[in-house]
Amino acid sequence: MHPNPAYRQESHARNLGFARDRGFGVLSVNGDPAPMISHIPFALSEDGVAQTCTLYGPTPFPAPSKGQHLPLSP
Repeated sequence: MHPNPAYRQESHARNLGFARDRGFGVLSVNGDPAPMISHIPFALSEDGVAQTCTLYGPTPFPAPSKGQHLPLSP
């Protein structure tokens, strides 16, 4: 999302629908010495509040412990 309203002309519902239909995105985390970025599949809950993603294969992110949930922000 861009902070400038000129770039936010679609409705929240339409943006959620696009994300739900696509089911694929980019996870980026500020790292040292550079940002870590990886493409990830994800699924949104019906209300669009909760998201589930899978980190697998060769990603720059350490695997979370079993049952650990990573906080994600939209």
